[in-house]
Amino acid sequence: MAKDISYVFKTLWKWRWLIISVVAVSVVSIGLGTSSSEPVYKAKLRVQISAPEREDVALLDQYRYASEREAVTLAGNIFIEVASSDEVYNRTRDLLNLTGNAANYSIDFTQIQDADLIEAGVEGENPKLIARILNTHVDITIEQIGELRSLSARQSKNHLGVQLSIADENLRIAEDTFTQFKTENGIGSLAAEISRNERLLEELQLQRDRILLDSNEVPPPKLALVDELIEARRATIQRLVLLEPENNLLEVNVLQARETHQLLSNKYTEATLKERFARTPNFVQVIEPANIPQLPLDNSKQMLLLTIIGSIGSSILLALLLEYLTAADNEPQPAIPVESTQSIIERLRAPKRTDAPALRKPPVSRELM
Repeated sequence: MAKDISYVFKTLWKWRWLIISVVAVSVVSIGLGTSSSEPVYKAKLRVQISAPEREDVALLDQYRYASEREAVTLAGNIFIEVASSDEVYNRTRDLLNLTGNAANYSIDFTQIQDADLIEAGVEGENPKLIARILNTHVDITIEQIGELRSLSARQSKNHLGVQLSIADENLRIAEDTFTQFKTENGIGSLAAEISRNERLLEELQLQRDRILLDSNEVPPPKLALVDELIEARRATIQRLVLLEPENNLLEVNVLQARETHQLLSNKYTEATLKERFARTPNFVQVIEPANIPQLPLDNSKQMLLLTIIGSIGSSILLALLLEYLTAADNEPQPAIPVESTQSIIERLRAPKRTDAPALRKPPVSRELM
């Protein structure tokens, strides 16, 4: 172990100038790059998240029950999710007419612990522009949240609007039919007309009785006229009584159509109020809008430290690799014996040995013979 450590230190000392050169070149390069680049600014904004309020609309009450902490967490997640959507980015670019590098901006979000706050930040070279971008982006995010929350209420309101239009047409038809019926029969209120004619009939009958009592003539001269009036009034009453079923039916139709129209009108008003409330998500409040940053970001120390650490590590690996390659090239190779030409000639001229046992032929089988 100690031998390996000693070997590493010796290798690093041997290649010290390489390590120093790599570190120096990296530091100088990052220094020149930092000095020649444009300063970068960062605008910040803070948003406070609270528990959403429930809109108590009887027909459209679709909110689920949850604890306040769960509601706040859910609201914060919804805000970040909507703010990170392509829809909000595109609407911000179109509204501010962003082009080039400004259109490629990116916003980072940080949820502050133990506080219902979210901090948003954006970096750029133009301090006025990034502050405007951040404020506009968050405003569009809040507006988008309102549109998403009001989607259900808007759909219900549109459905109620269609039903209300149908109810309004039904009420108009019922009222026109009832009015035409009363006009054709010359009545205002059927019950009032019957009551009036019954009173007139009673008066005529009383008048007939007086005529009979007061007149000495038999029959009284005016009795025939009174009897005609009585018969006409009875016929009128009978005609009105025959109209009563149709009149009652038409009157009920008008009352039902009016009640339906009134009910739908109330629900439509409630849906309109809910949509208006949902479009204003008061659980998201910008408490610290983005101001124009005055000083650029100073990341030179962090970048310098990271550059030094990275260059030292890479140069050490390079030194160890070079040491391994050079050690492999300098390792002595084993000597290969070289036979001289004279020894080769003498070996070829040497007589062949005859003491080797002669090869015996294999015995021939009798069966084959």
